[in-house]
Amino acid sequence: MTEKIKVFKHNSICIDVEGRAVYVDPFEMDETPRDAAFILVTHDHYDHFSPEAIEKVANKNTVLVVPEKMKSKAAEVSAIVGKIEYVNPGMNYDVDGLTFETVAAYNILKPFHPKSASWRNLYYGCKEGS
Repeated sequence: MTEKIKVFKHNSICIDVEGRAVYVDPFEMDETPRDAAFILVTHDHYDHFSPEAIEKVANKNTVLVVPEKMKSKAAEVSAIVGKIEYVNPGMNYDVDGLTFETVAAYNILKPFHPKSASWRNLYYGCKEGS
């Protein structure tokens, strides 16, 4: 299973889901694969939502999935992805065949990841069989 997960810098990973590249929070990408079927962004901090890194992995068919409250920020990259889907925490989704659940997350040790702003921190868990 771990051979299907590629770890990049900081918090950035790519998961091979049935032959489709699913990037989570691409950041400071050295490569320019432009092979993303999906890009999942957990929240709006610069090291999670990086237009420069998104440009390196996205193509005209890429689906960008971001928290609902990131609509204005996501517009910055709308020309380099195929479409943008907006999600909220605590929900199940099926986006173009990728099934996942969003979960609110926060960090009690960091004041810039407060529980009261759970919309900013979404983590995606692909369901078995996706």
